[in-house]
This record gives sequence, structure tokens and C-alpha cells, in this order.
Amino acid sequence: YPKTQKQNLYNVYNSMGANMWNIAKIDSALYYFKKSETVLNTLEKTPRNIYKKALLQNNIAAIYSTQGNLNEALTAMKTTINSLNSFLKSDIPDNKRAAATEFLYSAIENYAGIYKSMGDYQKALELLLYANKEKQRYFDAENPEIFKSKILLGQINFELKDYKKANFYLDNGIKQIEKTSGDNY
Repeated sequence: YPKTQKQNLYNVYNSMGANMWNIAKIDSALYYFKKSETVLNTLEKTPRNIYKKALLQNNIAAIYSTQGNLNEALTAMKTTINSLNSFLKSDIPDNKRAAATEFLYSAIENYAGIYKSMGDYQKALELLLYANKEKQRYFDAENPEIFKSKILLGQINFELKDYKKANFYLDNGIKQIEKTSGDNY
């Protein structure tokens, strides 16, 4: 439909991709996310559109990972991280910066998860240690993001057969969960 505004077309394709993902039609979800990506690439490179690219690539990485296309998942997740870093360098409100920073750390952890799925536990550990260090610098000690990092570090150390470190991180993560209010399960 040539008269359709590109932004609206992007929104429709992206929504269709999300709907297909929600009903487990993974191939269709990828199809619509890719159509959305094609449209997004024609739009002006505003901070908002850069953030949308990060969200879209994060979704595409999840699909590729689910399909076992781990190299493609790595590429998409790297694009997510690069887009978030670009977005964070722009002139954006503090609330958007906070949300994007949390998303960035989660994306780095997802990136690590793909390496873990590939069996590269050392690379996954490096990424998880980095994300944990940055989260501790950025968030207060009681933030749920901190215990999520500890649990992930416990899991990767378990895979590396460093059971002492695995127990340390898992025990600390569980203790923090028990002290945190809300539904953290």
C-alpha cells in the first residue's frame, strides 16, 4: 500500500510479529519482524528509531536462538547492544535512559546466554561478569537486577564446574531474593 505511512507499516508488521510469537508461530514471527526491519531501515535514524531497532533485533535474536540459529542470534543480539549504546549516547530524558540502561544489561546477559548455548562458557562468563559489574555500579544493592546477575553467574560457574563459585553466587542470589519484596520468581 504505497500511501501507507512507513511508521504505521512498521507498527503493523512489528505487532504481527509479536502476535505470531505469542501464539508460537515462530517462522511467521520472524517473517513479520524482518518486514518490520526493512521498513525501519528506511526511516530517519532518530533516537526513538534506534531504540526500536534494539527492540526489534532483540526479538529476532530470540527467534533465531529458539530455532537453533545461534550465529544469527549472536549477530542480532550484537546489533541490539550496539543500538542501545547509540541510543544511550543521544540526548534523551532520564527515564528513557534508565530503561535503556536496564535493557542494555539484560541484552548483554542474553548475549552471554547465546554463547552458553554454543558451549563457549568462558565467553559467557566474561560477559556475565561485565554485566554484573555494571549493574552493581548502576543499581542500588537491593535492585532485583543484582540478584538476577548472581543467579546467572551461579549457573555459568556450575557449567564451568567451578562449584565453589557457583554455590557462592547462587546462595547470594537466593538470599537477596528472599530479602526482596514483590513477586521475584
